[in-house]
Amino acid sequence: MAETPKLGQQHSDQSIGQEDAGLLKAVLETVVDGILTIEENGSIITANPAVEKIFGYSSQELVGKNVKLLMPQPYVDEHDHYLSSYLT
Repeated sequence: MAETPKLGQQHSDQSIGQEDAGLLKAVLETVVDGILTIEENGSIITANPAVEKIFGYSSQELVGKNVKLLMPQPYVDEHDHYLSSYLT
């Protein structure tokens, strides 16, 4: 029985092949969980369609904004410290 290759496994370097990128995009666009990617400073880079449905903001409204926009208190005040601690 052949083992199914893991995402990116067939590539010898760190780049993702077009097939893997297409699969990843399909998963991110159809999963029911909200998934965000953020910069080190908390700025939103991407938001999948589930984020739009959960929070009521379009991706265009969120990209470039700080992820704290989506958090209730007291997490808003704590988030910068959390990110700083995570990155060190």
